[in-house]
This record gives sequence, C-alpha cells and structure tokens, in this order.
Amino acid sequence: MNKVKFSRDAAFESAVKLLRTAPENYEPAMPNTSHGRPLPDTAYTQRIQWLAERIPTGSRLLDLGCGRGEILHFLERERKVKYLGLERDPDHLASCHAVGIKALLADFNDLADPSLRYACSQQWDTVIIIDTLVYWRCPSVILAALSDRCQRIFVTVNNAAHIRNRWRAVRGIDTQLPNARGSLAKGPLEFSPNWFNKRWTMQSFIVWSAAMGYDARPVARRSVNAKYLPLGFWPELTARAVMFELTPSKRNA
Repeated sequence: MNKVKFSRDAAFESAVKLLRTAPENYEPAMPNTSHGRPLPDTAYTQRIQWLAERIPTGSRLLDLGCGRGEILHFLERERKVKYLGLERDPDHLASCHAVGIKALLADFNDLADPSLRYACSQQWDTVIIIDTLVYWRCPSVILAALSDRCQRIFVTVNNAAHIRNRWRAVRGIDTQLPNARGSLAKGPLEFSPNWFNKRWTMQSFIVWSAAMGYDARPVARRSVNAKYLPLGFWPELTARAVMFELTPSKRNA
C-alpha cells in the first residue's frame, strides 16, 4: 500500500518553498521568561517521560502546538533541549510564558504566518506534534516543508479505523463531521470554519507520510487518559490514536 504513486502540483511545491523561507529581516520576538515559575513534579506525566526517553540530551526541538508548555518545560529540565514552541491559543501561550517557556504565537492555518515560516526554515533534531495535526488546514504542506529540516518527527494521529468508530459509523453516529465537534447522539454540535477533521487509518497515514517525504513507523498507542502504551494486538482496530515516528525517507537525502 505504501508504494502508491503520487504527485504534488506546482501550487503545493510553491507553498512548501514559502514555508521553508524565513520572512525577510524577521527576528522572532522571544518573550522574557526568566521569572517563570517551575511546574511541580506532579505535572511530569507518563507521556512526557515516554518522550524524554526518546529525545537525546541537548537536542534541537520544535513543538508545533505546545499547549500550556508542560512538555517543553520538563524536556528542557530533563534533556536540556534547545527548543522552540509554537502555539495558536493566546491563553495557552500566556501559560507557557508564565512557566518560563519560550514560545511564539502562530496560526497553523496560515502558511504565510511569520512564526511558522521561521520555524520551518530552521534545522531541528526532533519535531513533536502532539494531538494538534488534526486541526491544521494544510498539514501536508507543513510536514513536507519539514522533511529536509529535521531528523525525525513524533506525531499523534487519531485512528479512523478503530473498532468503536466503525461501530458508530454502522449505527449512523459519526462524530467526525466537517467543521464540527460533538456527538450526534448526545449533542451539542459545535461548528467552526477553523476545524478541519482528518480521517486517517494507520495504513493510510503511512501512505500519506510517504507522499510528504517520510518513512512512518507506529511506535505506541495513545490511551484515553493520554498515556503512550505498547501497540498491543491488532492496533489497526484497537488503537484509538497512534503515535508515529516519522523519519525523512532516503530519497530526500
């Protein structure tokens, strides 16, 4: 399945080229986080430990969708990473700054966003995309732009082939509606033009990643309480969400 032929038109390649080019005379306005308060050890969760075990000390790390900054906070402490966080929610960004995390405001749905372009123009050892890929309008362009800018990416992906999703589809209760969140069975439904649901299975994500320039390997399943656990038996049906490790394919070398 991962040998499916694909092509990327001129508009796609132009968008990739733009993302890989930092805006002219652009210097990121890094916040002063010297007075940030440290997070308590109780905030050091299993999923942060899972990532810390896989990220070498001193790595250059990019977090696309860093939320409130917990992951970067502890990876800086545990692995001394040299990092940059991007976040689209101003309240979450303020939380990052409050705990001493250097992060920039970025609109992942705007491929001309200066912070996003700056991040995609730099070289990184590791990029992490935790539970945010599904909300981007053009994830294919962003990942394609990073394919020669990093050594690997850890990314979580919802599994549309999970047995519960299949059962709900058979019953006509499909919660993955265009531009919507919520439950058809229980409600309420919320709509926003900024929500673009993506439906990947494990196999289709591997094919999609190949078209973006990566070899994709499933390395863990994400539990409902956000722990990263072994894939287990038949993850194509039993994993609600999957952590993939992407590495640039040899043809990009």
